[in-house]
Amino acid sequence: MHRSNSTFLLFTALLSSLIFPQQAPPAKSKVVSILSDDDLRAITEPRQRASAEFEAAFAKIRPPDISKPLADPQDMIAIVTVTGVIASGADGYPLPRVEMRVEEMLRGAFRERLIHARSSWSPPAPELKPIPTSDGLPHGKIQIYFSSGAPTTLFDETEPRSGNRYVLGYSRIDWDGGMFVNGAVNLDDPKQAQLLPDVERFLAAEASASLGNVGELVNGLNDTARWIRDLSAQRLVRSDECNVTPSCQAAIVDAAGRLIKSTDLGDRWEALTWLEWISQPIGSRMSGPNGLPPMSGAAFRQLLVAAISDSNLVVGDKAFGQLELFDFYHHSGPGDCIEYVPALRKSARWTAEETKGVMIGTGYNLSFGFACNPQ
Repeated sequence: MHRSNSTFLLFTALLSSLIFPQQAPPAKSKVVSILSDDDLRAITEPRQRASAEFEAAFAKIRPPDISKPLADPQDMIAIVTVTGVIASGADGYPLPRVEMRVEEMLRGAFRERLIHARSSWSPPAPELKPIPTSDGLPHGKIQIYFSSGAPTTLFDETEPRSGNRYVLGYSRIDWDGGMFVNGAVNLDDPKQAQLLPDVERFLAAEASASLGNVGELVNGLNDTARWIRDLSAQRLVRSDECNVTPSCQAAIVDAAGRLIKSTDLGDRWEALTWLEWISQPIGSRMSGPNGLPPMSGAAFRQLLVAAISDSNLVVGDKAFGQLELFDFYHHSGPGDCIEYVPALRKSARWTAEETKGVMIGTGYNLSFGFACNPQ
């Protein structure tokens, strides 16, 4: 079990740490004692600057919508054409039903030619009108809109019309007999359509790996498309073949090492994304300590140590947290827990008995993490 009371791995979480004045610690911590306002400013202000530096970097490295279903080998991927649309409410459902014909299966069995899914698309909001006021003067505008609350994908961003073509990543749902769309490529958008060869290239590497040949995924670690590099690394870390092949593991170490040394901030963040899969349990099928992948060893730990001293504190903090988890899962037993505060570069261990009836927290609005092994 892995429990986290923090999203310190996301750079945006650091922005929330700039809250003053100081508050009395309401929770128990083995890491944080009393901090003055000056202490907190010294911790948070440089991280605010580091987060601002990250905003531009994240805009460049955001993966395409289709990468989410590609990351899940259970999701089906197909080229589809919209054949009809049933308007919202017409069949008793609040969202329009988009009927589609499967033209080509890129991943998964050809189980049906005709499928349907619900779209959360809504027409553009009307122009904002001035708010009526008692004195007759405009004092502002208000806009009210409604949302289904469901996660949206690129499929939901275009008005569903007959003839629309997509690369669709989807999974089956039962309540409506339809499909749940997890990501898409809009083939009617020339810029989006350029992703199709990339999708096909990754799926070819995936198919080869399913036959025991991970060579194409290893090549994917150096792909020009960042998101293909990430998908390839993730798949290799989780593959049985790579975990028993030293040359495959060395390829991941080499590629991640180059990224960590890069002058590009997005590259360094990308490397830590790969290392996150190696420093935390993937599942019970993995034979490493506490469910870690077997490849999780000294070479990967050295990369995390190097990343802690990164010039950007967001990267350094993330590396610290991952290193603490790496060491914790390698050297802990059932029921053991760890508390870590990246901004302070400190951590502490807890026993299962110590955590009973205790709320773990820093007492300050500082990002922190807390993880335990199952008993």
